[in-house]
Amino acid sequence: MTNDARQIATKNSLIYSLFLNAKGRVLSDTIIYHVNHQDHEDPHFIIECDSKCKSTLLRLLHFYNIRKKIQISEEPTLRVLVNLNAGEAEQSIDGALFTGKDPRAVPDWCSRMLYCPAAAPETAYVDGDTLYRRSRYCLGVPEGVDEFKLGESLPLEANADLCHGVSFSKGCYVGQELTARSRFVGVTRRRIAPILFESSSKPSIIPLNSPIFRVSKADNKVVGSRPVGWVRGQEDPSPVLVPPFQHYGLALLRLAECAAAVTSGDRLVVAVSETAQVSEAAPIDLSMTYIVRPFAPSWWPEDIAIGLPRIQPFLVASSTASQ
Repeated sequence: MTNDARQIATKNSLIYSLFLNAKGRVLSDTIIYHVNHQDHEDPHFIIECDSKCKSTLLRLLHFYNIRKKIQISEEPTLRVLVNLNAGEAEQSIDGALFTGKDPRAVPDWCSRMLYCPAAAPETAYVDGDTLYRRSRYCLGVPEGVDEFKLGESLPLEANADLCHGVSFSKGCYVGQELTARSRFVGVTRRRIAPILFESSSKPSIIPLNSPIFRVSKADNKVVGSRPVGWVRGQEDPSPVLVPPFQHYGLALLRLAECAAAVTSGDRLVVAVSETAQVSEAAPIDLSMTYIVRPFAPSWWPEDIAIGLPRIQPFLVASSTASQ
């Protein structure tokens, strides 16, 4: 666990944290709630994670459960609601177990609520996931198995340090050596950042981890012998998107190389067809690719992703969003 659990020693508190394997790679991203459960006198914690890695996280917690008095079980009755209207006061509903601001360090972003589905009709939140995903992508906040590429991602590359998800003073924990060394070096060369797909029509589904290449504006040839990034997330093509199709995603980027491409006017492209040929020797067929524009969210510190444009993206507000 990358964060310091002492931050949630009191009830009605929450933190953002990652769980790592012994090699320092991310197994699960989580939000941990210390809830005021009236039926339990002992401390009661709820761990929110991607449902795809639920069984993996349960096995990990049982493996390290040395104190047999600690009971670990699945909680299938709870759901999460997200309020994207940061200017509103935190609102609750009958039956809500917890309400609080999202612990990730994005200023004035959203609040979260744990609730039982019977307490709030889901029909009121049918577009919630679409809006929540767009807000995360515009702000550079990855979440879940697909975007983290669990078992391979490093905490700092996934912006866990920027999101207040890593404690560098708590002492040793499983997988901390690589994270501590990266912090000591002081340079994180790759990070997950927002990208904007340039397209005059609705985009197709792009496979996750599709490589991104730098292409010279002079001759359309690939610059360098390796990708400068990989697609980690993409908005779902849907009726919500209207011309000119502002279509956002996330990508793990080599920051310096992408900044150099932006400065020189070169393109960053994603090949979306198996027939697209990508090599240094021949020009790339841009009709078989998507052009992407990377940017740094305005809330990132100025010394992160130097050279990438900083923009305040257009976000569609929503009173509440289901997840």
